[in-house]
Amino acid sequence: MNFLGCLVVLLASTVPSTKTDVLRDYRTLERRCPAPFFAVGPECFYVNRANKTWPMGRATCQRIGGDLAEPLDIYVFLEAIRDRYDSWREKYFWVGGETFSKGSDSSQWTWFSGRPVTAWNTDQVIGREGEDCLMFGLKDDLPMYDYFCNETSPFICEI
Repeated sequence: MNFLGCLVVLLASTVPSTKTDVLRDYRTLERRCPAPFFAVGPECFYVNRANKTWPMGRATCQRIGGDLAEPLDIYVFLEAIRDRYDSWREKYFWVGGETFSKGSDSSQWTWFSGRPVTAWNTDQVIGREGEDCLMFGLKDDLPMYDYFCNETSPFICEI
């Protein structure tokens, strides 16, 4: 083997393949999900296409052993849902969160776990009277909205 060949072998053995390592690390976080749920990292989600009110959607999720979705990383979740439902870009889905206090200026929103809801759409007026349920939109990069609970929409469950 000539000098250049030895140098290539030496460099290849000392530089890790970051693409492969990142992919392998991501897959170790991914959990196995029962059908019809799919994995996004360590979480399992199911998109139910039936149009239901927020309370009806939550009850449906609870009947199958979960609750409305509460993603750990809203941006990773947004891209995963967009990848799976690309033709639904204009759609909105019920997800799990609630307002815990209302003031004259704004509402305080949390996921069911108590984490604050972030990534509010810039056109969103948070705390508008009667908009007490949490909605997730595929159209924008800031996907969170509050909306009227008695309206119907598809919803996303998590187990």
